[in-house]
Amino acid sequence: MEGLIITLREGIEAALVIGILLAYLNKTGKTRLNKSVYAGLISAIIASIISAVILNFIGIDPENEFVEGVFFFTAAIFVGSMVIWMWRTGRFIGQKMEKRLDSLTTEKQNYLTQSIGLFVFTFFMIFREGIETVLFLTALSFASASHVLTSVGAVLGLILAIAFGTAFIKGSLKIDLKRFFEITGLALLILAIKLFASGIHEWTEVGILPVFSRLEFDIIGFIVRESTDIAIIIGLLVLPGILIILELFKKEPIKTDKTKSPAEQRKIKAGELHQKRWALTVFGLILITVFILSTAFASTSQITDPLPAKAVSINNQIKIPAGSLKDKELTKFYYEIDGTKVRFVLVKRGKRNIGSGFDACEVCGYYGYSQNSKDLSSIICKNCNAPIPIATIGEAGGCNPLALTTKLSNNQIIINTKDLVKAKKVFKGAE
Repeated sequence: MEGLIITLREGIEAALVIGILLAYLNKTGKTRLNKSVYAGLISAIIASIISAVILNFIGIDPENEFVEGVFFFTAAIFVGSMVIWMWRTGRFIGQKMEKRLDSLTTEKQNYLTQSIGLFVFTFFMIFREGIETVLFLTALSFASASHVLTSVGAVLGLILAIAFGTAFIKGSLKIDLKRFFEITGLALLILAIKLFASGIHEWTEVGILPVFSRLEFDIIGFIVRESTDIAIIIGLLVLPGILIILELFKKEPIKTDKTKSPAEQRKIKAGELHQKRWALTVFGLILITVFILSTAFASTSQITDPLPAKAVSINNQIKIPAGSLKDKELTKFYYEIDGTKVRFVLVKRGKRNIGSGFDACEVCGYYGYSQNSKDLSSIICKNCNAPIPIATIGEAGGCNPLALTTKLSNNQIIINTKDLVKAKKVFKGAE
């Protein structure tokens, strides 16, 4: 199931974007440019696999925030420009229905320029998703007890994503272009907002962008968290699907045209029935995909958020027995200062190694951290769902816990209360 959800989540965005692009080319009689899209698709898949192998071999962190931010911002620009193009084209159709579309792939442009533009667009959109998919699956294969089941799930996810893209193209051929561009443009706009917010978050983590106001980062954190991400993907699926189904039921029953020969009439009816089957296929695939993605929400039941225990100071020091901590398990405490509870976290990383920090980060503030009970290798920011490896607890920057100095002596973790007093302002308003 994990392998299936990874490839389905990563693949459905790309499948939708490519599906919309190919549907446009098919609906406007510019199918000769389809090969540029397919070339970009195949090239991106090959490049994704090669790049993932190289990154894995030389040990470069694939989740580098700077690189991730570059990918997110570039993808947002690509998708955003596509939305503008589609909406401008839709208005043009409403003004002069008798003319063919004259936009991104206008006949005035050089054919080579059109081909290169479509190739680059397709390559970048697929490459970003592809390299993440390969790396995620590689990590999952090491963690999973069954490589076979992981592979089967991954293949099923890819098949579903490809099937949706294919069915979407076939099922949308008879849809009015203006309505097609309005609805699919809205779906892509949602995707562009998601990508842009993700880019802001990644670059804020590494300090390239300043920390925004609490309200702004509450919004960004909400957009990039995993549960919202799944909801956005479901929305990307449902919006175009509803359009196809509405158009299907809006159509009048097939009437017999007596001016046509029996063979021509049968051909028209067969075409209409064929279109109806594709539309129903899209709807069925959407239902299946939404059901599968919804199971990802079940993982939230594995998230644990331990209640902070009250810490008491003696002679301006707090002493916590190291033996009371469980290995790799997140433990929280609070120290009350003038009615404000200053929270801090401790994680045991071996006999003589304790990870410590405040239950707050520089980016998201006082929201704090939780942990997946099935994966104790990291803690999770409660605002944006950013995973923080327990090995990096205590290091500054990004969504890592704000640093807290501790000392281990006679199996006692010692904390000076003056360090907690300094952090009091961070937790004001937390309750």
